[in-house]
Amino acid sequence: DGRIYPWGSSPPNDLKASYNQKWKEKGLNVMVPVVTLPDGASYYGAFNMAGNVWEWVDDWFKRDYCEYCPEENRCLPCQEGGPCNHCPEKPPAIGDFKALRGGSWYDSFGESVVRSTHRYWLGPEERFLNTGFRCAK
Repeated sequence: DGRIYPWGSSPPNDLKASYNQKWKEKGLNVMVPVVTLPDGASYYGAFNMAGNVWEWVDDWFKRDYCEYCPEENRCLPCQEGGPCNHCPEKPPAIGDFKALRGGSWYDSFGESVVRSTHRYWLGPEERFLNTGFRCAK
Protein backbone atom coordinates (compact mmCIF):
# COMPACT_ATOMS: atom_id res chain seq x y z
CA ASP A 1 0.00 0.00 0.00
CA GLY A 2 3.01 2.30 -0.38
CA ARG A 3 4.30 2.24 3.21
CA ILE A 4 7.95 3.21 3.46
CA TYR A 5 8.38 1.73 6.94
CA PRO A 6 6.50 -1.10 8.66
CA TRP A 7 4.41 1.43 10.66
CA GLY A 8 3.68 3.76 7.72
CA SER A 9 5.41 6.69 6.04
CA SER A 10 6.52 8.85 8.98
CA PRO A 11 10.29 8.71 9.58
CA PRO A 12 11.78 6.45 12.27
CA ASN A 13 12.43 7.69 15.80
CA ASP A 14 13.29 6.13 19.17
CA LEU A 15 9.63 5.23 19.80
CA LYS A 16 9.37 3.21 16.56
CA ALA A 17 12.73 1.48 16.03
CA SER A 18 15.99 0.68 17.78
CA TYR A 19 18.76 2.00 15.50
CA ASN A 20 21.85 4.20 15.75
CA GLN A 21 22.70 2.73 19.16
CA LYS A 22 26.24 2.93 20.56
CA TRP A 23 27.62 -0.32 22.01
CA LYS A 24 30.24 1.50 24.12
CA GLU A 25 27.58 3.68 25.77
CA LYS A 26 24.80 1.11 26.23
CA GLY A 27 26.54 -2.26 26.37
CA LEU A 28 24.04 -5.08 26.02
CA ASN A 29 21.10 -2.64 26.10
CA VAL A 30 21.35 -1.82 22.39
CA MET A 31 18.62 -4.33 21.56
CA VAL A 32 15.09 -4.20 22.92
CA PRO A 33 12.59 -6.97 23.74
CA VAL A 34 10.21 -7.64 20.86
CA VAL A 35 7.11 -5.80 22.16
CA THR A 36 8.96 -2.76 23.55
CA LEU A 37 8.20 -0.31 20.70
CA PRO A 38 4.45 -0.51 19.94
CA ASP A 39 4.55 2.70 17.85
CA GLY A 40 6.74 0.82 15.37
CA ALA A 41 4.41 -2.15 14.93
CA SER A 42 3.43 -3.00 11.37
CA TYR A 43 -0.09 -2.82 9.99
CA TYR A 44 -0.39 -6.54 10.83
CA GLY A 45 0.83 -6.06 14.41
CA ALA A 46 4.34 -7.46 13.94
CA PHE A 47 6.96 -5.75 16.10
CA ASN A 48 10.57 -4.78 15.29
CA MET A 49 10.35 -5.28 11.55
CA ALA A 50 12.71 -2.30 11.34
CA GLY A 51 15.78 -1.86 13.53
CA ASN A 52 16.83 -4.00 16.50
CA VAL A 53 18.52 -6.77 14.44
CA TRP A 54 18.89 -7.46 10.73
CA GLU A 55 16.55 -10.37 10.10
CA TRP A 56 17.49 -13.35 7.98
CA VAL A 57 14.86 -14.05 5.37
CA ASP A 58 14.45 -17.13 3.20
CA ASP A 59 15.43 -15.36 -0.04
CA TRP A 60 18.86 -15.62 -1.56
CA PHE A 61 20.37 -12.20 -2.17
CA LYS A 62 20.85 -11.01 -5.71
CA ARG A 63 21.91 -7.41 -6.19
CA ASP A 64 20.02 -7.08 -9.46
CA TYR A 65 16.82 -9.14 -9.63
CA CYS A 66 16.01 -7.60 -13.01
CA GLU A 67 17.81 -10.37 -14.86
CA TYR A 68 15.03 -12.65 -13.59
CA CYS A 69 12.26 -10.42 -15.00
CA PRO A 70 10.89 -11.13 -18.47
CA GLU A 71 12.04 -8.23 -20.62
CA GLU A 72 8.49 -7.20 -21.56
CA ASN A 73 7.51 -6.92 -17.86
CA ARG A 74 10.50 -4.94 -16.57
CA CYS A 75 9.73 -1.85 -14.53
CA LEU A 76 11.12 1.56 -15.50
CA PRO A 77 14.19 1.32 -13.19
CA CYS A 78 14.98 -2.08 -14.74
CA GLN A 79 14.60 -0.70 -18.24
CA GLU A 80 16.96 2.15 -17.38
CA GLY A 81 19.54 -0.13 -15.78
CA GLY A 82 18.29 -0.28 -12.17
CA PRO A 83 18.54 -0.37 -9.26
CA CYS A 84 15.28 -2.14 -8.60
CA ASN A 85 14.12 -3.72 -5.33
CA HIS A 86 10.79 -5.21 -6.42
CA CYS A 87 11.55 -7.67 -9.22
CA PRO A 88 11.01 -10.56 -9.83
CA GLU A 89 7.80 -12.40 -9.20
CA LYS A 90 9.90 -15.21 -7.78
CA PRO A 91 13.32 -14.68 -6.13
CA PRO A 92 16.34 -16.79 -7.09
CA ALA A 93 16.42 -20.32 -5.66
CA ILE A 94 20.15 -20.37 -4.91
CA GLY A 95 23.03 -17.97 -4.45
CA ASP A 96 26.11 -17.09 -2.44
CA PHE A 97 24.47 -14.79 0.11
CA LYS A 98 21.21 -14.82 2.06
CA ALA A 99 19.08 -11.68 2.21
CA LEU A 100 18.72 -9.66 5.41
CA ARG A 101 16.03 -7.04 5.99
CA GLY A 102 15.06 -4.31 8.41
CA GLY A 103 18.32 -2.75 9.59
CA SER A 104 19.67 -3.10 13.11
CA TRP A 105 20.44 -1.33 16.37
CA TYR A 106 23.90 -0.55 14.99
CA ASP A 107 22.89 1.22 11.78
CA SER A 108 23.28 4.99 11.86
CA PHE A 109 21.60 5.53 8.48
CA GLY A 110 18.19 5.23 10.14
CA GLU A 111 15.77 6.53 7.58
CA SER A 112 17.28 4.72 4.60
CA VAL A 113 18.25 1.43 6.25
CA VAL A 114 15.07 0.72 8.22
CA ARG A 115 12.91 1.10 5.11
CA SER A 116 10.68 -1.88 4.42
CA THR A 117 12.33 -2.49 1.03
CA HIS A 118 15.97 -2.19 2.11
CA ARG A 119 17.96 -5.42 1.70
CA TYR A 120 21.43 -6.43 2.81
CA TRP A 121 23.34 -9.70 2.48
CA LEU A 122 25.41 -12.12 4.50
CA GLY A 123 26.94 -15.52 3.85
CA PRO A 124 24.72 -18.32 5.19
CA GLU A 125 27.49 -19.51 7.53
CA GLU A 126 28.16 -16.05 9.03
CA ARG A 127 26.61 -14.26 11.99
CA PHE A 128 27.17 -10.96 13.74
CA LEU A 129 25.95 -9.18 16.88
CA ASN A 130 23.40 -7.24 14.85
CA THR A 131 21.78 -10.13 12.96
CA GLY A 132 18.93 -12.35 14.04
CA PHE A 133 15.92 -14.08 12.56
CA ARG A 134 12.17 -14.14 12.83
CA CYS A 135 10.19 -17.35 12.90
CA ALA A 136 7.35 -17.03 10.41
CA LYS A 137 4.79 -19.32 8.94
